[in-house]
Amino acid sequence: MRLRLGSLTLDTATRQLLRGTSEVHLSPKAFDLLTLLVETRPRAVAKAELQNELWPDVFVSETNLAGLVAADASSLYARNVLDFLKLVIDKEGKFQVPMDDDIVAACLMTQGGEVKRK
Repeated sequence: MRLRLGSLTLDTATRQLLRGTSEVHLSPKAFDLLTLLVETRPRAVAKAELQNELWPDVFVSETNLAGLVAADASSLYARNVLDFLKLVIDKEGKFQVPMDDDIVAACLMTQGGEVKRK
């Protein structure tokens, strides 16, 4: 399955998450979690289903499950922030905002004194 999620493309056949042509690196469990959530949307996934699908032969307590899911989400968020910083800081360390970039357009709230998104 190949699915576009905003500026991201999830490809379950190659087990890749791409932003444009750049791969977003995820742990195998984080990739499995994202795939499960996408495949079951818009339905909410119960903790028991997460445990059965992602850790079928391993006992994972509710506390550890929440921690593992949070760690994977935090890791993905941190990578996205790092990718964003790489986008807006040029090789000389100067702040440069490429206004035509998809990520910038999605985050842009105001421009030139005009409100773009409320």
